[in-house]
Amino acid sequence: MPKDSIVMELQRDTLDRGVLVSDLLRKALLVATKLGVRDLEEWIGHELNGYSEEVDVPEYRRFRGQLKAFNPHQGGWIPLLTTDAEALEALSIRSCGQRAAELEHILRGESKSLSTPLPPEIQVTLQQSMNYPAQVQLFVSPAAVAGVLDEVRNVILKWAMKLEQDGILGEGLSFTREERETASKMTTNVNNFFGSVHHSQIQQDSESSPQIMASGGLDLQDLRALLGDIKANIDSVPLSRESKAELRAELATVESQVESPRPKPAIIREGLRSVRHILEGAAGKLAVDWIPRLVGFLSQLGGPIG
Repeated sequence: MPKDSIVMELQRDTLDRGVLVSDLLRKALLVATKLGVRDLEEWIGHELNGYSEEVDVPEYRRFRGQLKAFNPHQGGWIPLLTTDAEALEALSIRSCGQRAAELEHILRGESKSLSTPLPPEIQVTLQQSMNYPAQVQLFVSPAAVAGVLDEVRNVILKWAMKLEQDGILGEGLSFTREERETASKMTTNVNNFFGSVHHSQIQQDSESSPQIMASGGLDLQDLRALLGDIKANIDSVPLSRESKAELRAELATVESQVESPRPKPAIIREGLRSVRHILEGAAGKLAVDWIPRLVGFLSQLGGPIG
């Protein structure tokens, strides 16, 4: 075994809590690039640079927190109370696409109050059901943020151990042709961590805005019920004739996917986004009631909600 094996060094670093995860990722990127392990390179790149709007965020980057509203009379945050348990569940689960280094910086602040902002449109919808227009945020435990970094460390360790098992150790910063060929044929488990969830920004002691994520897969039965409710009441919604026609067309598109033996989440998502945007241009109680439910389904599908 080479004394200066980069793979063994990578293993040692994963076990050393004094080594930052961001530094660990850079070393892992060096190894993955030299070995030509493209899926690892891609994952490491996302962890180092953050997950863009077009990229699904891994399952381990999903947080469950508590929704709180700012009470101006008491001058503090109080738990958000609502009779809509489904909406509360959807809004209480968020995902985070921030860079590993940003999460490390947040934890170094030793704050006991971490919060994620919700989109302004959801703020407005929630405020309409309150006695006063209060800000609403999702508060999460710092332990949840630490758990993301710990999971990244575990993934790198498992991969480095698999390299050793396959006889891929490297000497210094070099690998033999046989080692590169073996590594290129390896199947990694990184993709098992990925799920169709979306992004949010974690803040320390923040008083800003909200967004969404629901656990589990898409509930087609509930979605059918919502689509049927909207279709049955379109004439009661104050929209122009053209907007109603567009709304019916979008509903039909989503319905066809819901009833398909192989529904395409991307088409359902875009259809629901269009329905939501049309309804946002309407007034009335029905539209206000439908929009949070639409956002809940969009959060289950992942990708852009807005």
